[in-house]
Amino acid sequence: MITVGYAAFHKPELDRTISLPFMGEWLFGGIMAGLGVFFMSILIAVS
Repeated sequence: MITVGYAAFHKPELDRTISLPFMGEWLFGGIMAGLGVFFMSILIAVS
């Protein structure tokens, strides 16, 4: 609970220092994760 209070109190400072990934990065990461799971499932099914 202390960290939640700290984050709420210092939110403007944290917003300036922490940058969230852009939509393209989320999309790229999702596609890469999906392809990884897809190829692993094929590898398990074939073996």
